[in-house]
Amino acid sequence: MRSQKHWIYGILVALVGVLLARGLSPELSGDGLRFATLLLGHAACLLGLFIIARGVFLRHREEDPSE
Repeated sequence: MRSQKHWIYGILVALVGVLLARGLSPELSGDGLRFATLLLGHAACLLGLFIIARGVFLRHREEDPSE
């Protein structure tokens, strides 16, 4: 379960980002607010991918017999 923690958190953060960027952002009325929400959504998606990549890196480091 420890190695799956990063996947779960990463997917949830990326899902929130998609909901912000693709769901909420087009519905907003102000251009500045719409753009800020879009950027926040994209940043959340990238953060989710980073969390997943970090989990994969840590898992491979734990399984590496050379260290």
